[in-house]
Amino acid sequence: MITIQQKISGNFRKQHGEDVFCRIRGYISTLIKNNMPVIGSLDKAIEDVPPLP
Repeated sequence: MITIQQKISGNFRKQHGEDVFCRIRGYISTLIKNNMPVIGSLDKAIEDVPPLP
């Protein structure tokens, strides 16, 4: 997963950026596997409302 980011735009400056990227990428991957809408679920996550199936 990290190699994807490095090939696209260089590398991560800090470990925290790498951790955040992996967490968001994993969340999106889980949404896709569960056939849930990605954009709507991300909006709800930002608003701190858990997505319901």
